[in-house]
Amino acid sequence: MKLNRNEIALLTVLFAEVMMSSSALARDISPGEPRLADDRWTAVCHYLAIEQNPVGLKTLELREAQDRLDDAMAVLPLVRERLAKEQEILDLIRPVFERGAISELQLNRQEQQVLSVQNEVLTLELEIFSSLERMESARETIARQATRAKLATLMETSGWCQE
Repeated sequence: MKLNRNEIALLTVLFAEVMMSSSALARDISPGEPRLADDRWTAVCHYLAIEQNPVGLKTLELREAQDRLDDAMAVLPLVRERLAKEQEILDLIRPVFERGAISELQLNRQEQQVLSVQNEVLTLELEIFSSLERMESARETIARQATRAKLATLMETSGWCQE
């Protein structure tokens, strides 16, 4: 099925508006649950992208960034909890080391473990900020393109433009 320019423009505008409102629905789904709408959204995004539509590409980018954000947000509290436990273990080991009951190597291993988990936390936080940035950029592009599409549709339907 081939759509004409007006139908693609209208579909793009409607799709962009639905995608903006659907992000709340995506957040209601637990990280472990399958997202039933994902396959449909991805299929529509790919169709729009195939039609050389920048909104379709940006909508797909927005969806992928939202998924990455959701994943990072779901894991971050668990990693922070693990960091607190590793730090607690380190705090318990230090006095034992000072009394000479354990070796410096064992203390260093625990310190390395704490640093490793801290690195995981920082990596997740960076992923969250990066995803938010990509989402904002994609939303701005979608809004600009949707505005242009609405204007083009209005101009074509009002007879201002002749092809």
